Amino acid sequence: MPTGSTSASGGSYEALREAFEWEVPETFNMATYLCDRWAGSESGTDDRGGDGRVALFAESEAGARATYTFEELRRAANGLADFLAARGVSRGDRVGVNVPRKPETVIAHLAAWKLGAVSVPLSTLFGPDALAYRLDDSGALACVVDASNVDTLRKVRGDLDALGTVVTVDAAPNEGEINFEDATDTGRGQSGARAVETVATDAAEDAIIIYTSGTTSDPKGVCHAHRVLLGHLPLFLTTFCNMDIEASDVYWTPAEWAWIASLFDVVLPGLFYGKPVLAYSGGAFDAEAAFSLIERYELTNVFAPPTALRMLMQADPSPYDLESVRVLPSGRESLGDSVVAWAKQVFDGAAVQEGYGQTEANMLVGDCTALADFHEGTIGLPGPGHEVAIVDRESREPSIPGLSARSPSATRVIPSVSRSTGRSPGRPARRYGTAGCVPRTWARWTGRAM
Repeated sequence: MPTGSTSASGGSYEALREAFEWEVPETFNMATYLCDRWAGSESGTDDRGGDGRVALFAESEAGARATYTFEELRRAANGLADFLAARGVSRGDRVGVNVPRKPETVIAHLAAWKLGAVSVPLSTLFGPDALAYRLDDSGALACVVDASNVDTLRKVRGDLDALGTVVTVDAAPNEGEINFEDATDTGRGQSGARAVETVATDAAEDAIIIYTSGTTSDPKGVCHAHRVLLGHLPLFLTTFCNMDIEASDVYWTPAEWAWIASLFDVVLPGLFYGKPVLAYSGGAFDAEAAFSLIERYELTNVFAPPTALRMLMQADPSPYDLESVRVLPSGRESLGDSVVAWAKQVFDGAAVQEGYGQTEANMLVGDCTALADFHEGTIGLPGPGHEVAIVDRESREPSIPGLSARSPSATRVIPSVSRSTGRSPGRPARRYGTAGCVPRTWARWTGRAM
């Protein structure tokens, strides 16, 4: 299986890092490994004639629930890919995905990747200017848009010359649009499926453009290759799973699925390992709803931002059975002793772990309490396969006196590091390299980087 490998036998985190080596195949398409390979992997069928291995549990704020198998994801993704191809979307073209935490989000990404196209996740909180900027900058030919933001897209579509196809989710289509069910043409319960052969992409081929927040300047489109999924697996196993994947695992994050942390820290790695992910489209975070979801779906790994954990602290957990939770990873800011102590008590000793990454280079540093002690106020140790240091901008040498470093190699490729950032194809792009190595050193939160 394409990923990093290790034969560490010393039972320590340092032994794991020393033994780790990247293994990235020349040919790799995320759609194949997230969906297609699992669609026929289990014996028996579900009551709709598909394979029984569950990929997604879906629930809306109103309480409507559904279960999607990998086979159903494959059929829907094939249908959408076939439709997009008929509309002129092909290898390298951009497809916007403006949908919240719903199965249609995953299906849209898979459909784009099956064609060798490049998906562009977009927040449903974007207003007209923010949405138009990203769709125009990326040169998107198509966009899958949810009812929660379809009116915003309609306001600006006339200004987007390249955008020829709009697929609506849970919204009646206007003239020149098509609803998701008609585009996929599979329907819940239908046994037919369009035959679509997933393109054999190079692992280094463009797969997804994720825009930065634009806090200090215009948002940058960060382009990642298909190999980016493989680059996230080491810290998914250490920080998000604490070295333990079990048959009963169910993963969830309340964070919006338009950002790299939610998609590549939780949703896509979960599917890579054939585990179900909860798609809860309940709007703003609600503590009691979160407790209820944990109990109802017996969630095991919950990636919650510090703000969400602090909101949970203000609610009463006593009516709920929360014993299923094994790991509570978090990020963006330091949790503090009070949150960690509370979480361990409420979730029956669950591992509370912090991690760090950014859009351009995600999942770099994190805790792994199964192999190393937790240090309050830090964000953990460099992940397997990563070399981390604070370096001088010009010399790229460590800026902390007394720490040695290994010079970056021009030929070394880290899968989780972006291919480039910049604007639309043909415009100047900035490439990211690797920094030096500072072994056995803890990184500490002092604030968000500019």
